[in-house]
Amino acid sequence: FSMGVIKFYQPEITWTSFAFFDTFFQAQPMPTPLAKVFHFVPYLFKVFATILLFIGEIIIPFFVFGSKLFRWISVITFIFISLLIQVNGNYGYFNILSIIVAITILKNSDFGYSYSPQNVTANIFALKFLLIPQVILQIAYCILLFHPKPYSYQNHFNFFHTYFKSNSIVLYPFKLISYWRICNPYGVFKSIPNYHSEIRLSGSYNGTEWKVYEFKYLPSIKTDYLGFYSPYYPRLDHLMFYETLSERNAKYNTLNPYYKSEVPWSCTFIKQLINNHSKSSSLLKLNPFSQRLSPIFIKIELFRLKFSNKKGENWEGEKLPFEKIYTKDSILNDVIVPYNIAMQAVIN
Repeated sequence: FSMGVIKFYQPEITWTSFAFFDTFFQAQPMPTPLAKVFHFVPYLFKVFATILLFIGEIIIPFFVFGSKLFRWISVITFIFISLLIQVNGNYGYFNILSIIVAITILKNSDFGYSYSPQNVTANIFALKFLLIPQVILQIAYCILLFHPKPYSYQNHFNFFHTYFKSNSIVLYPFKLISYWRICNPYGVFKSIPNYHSEIRLSGSYNGTEWKVYEFKYLPSIKTDYLGFYSPYYPRLDHLMFYETLSERNAKYNTLNPYYKSEVPWSCTFIKQLINNHSKSSSLLKLNPFSQRLSPIFIKIELFRLKFSNKKGENWEGEKLPFEKIYTKDSILNDVIVPYNIAMQAVIN
């Protein structure tokens, strides 16, 4: 339901014009080979998909409170949506967890059997008591879903962490509960860019001859990679996608100690490449300096990508007029691609 509200409450033009799926499959974080197939289906299929998604994420969620038939309809719908997401985008184990949670909507009687142990009344009462904080948090989150200008559309609970000072006594109970992860609100894709983009990292000894670092799973014109690897979750490659949007992860996950609002993780990663740190570079498909001296320079380039309609080619694109060069003496404390430049790559 929260994912539906994110999309259809005060919707962006991509939803009202039924244009969302025109670019979604190529612009999503880590597309699969099937995403390319879906990208080139006729327009009417995409319009139909938008209508079905509205029904599945806004109307069907209320079926969980209905009779056995309605519960089965809701569970089958949620599983179907999760499977579609899984096959067109490599979202790790997210959709597997969604399917498991969806199955818990069903009662024992929905499977044709009942379970009635003795002395169950006291146990149920204790369970209901423990669920009170969960219910309160879910109600609070549903209310925050309709905030006209949330700090983050992906996690509205960041309201508590950003609208109050970190040392506020008002914030502490919410922060304490958040660490236990007993309520995990989630909502994405209020809108979608037009293109994918690639941040290419290269190293050099002299600033003239450059050798490219290759990621294992990240879409790239150089590697032309497109594959299936879920439920494996390549965190580095996924985080690099958000760098192409100039998004700081501290905005979406305020509790992760590695996501600093002052210094993005990407700055630390570039420092590790300059120092030829073996554990960090082992996350890459290719570190051209793995058996050599550390590079003197690290260059950042930006490319705009889209699906190619040529046989045997997954991606096509163009290099944008943006470049940054770092050395060991560089001060790294900001996003590696400024927001205005990032938006030129994925929207224009």
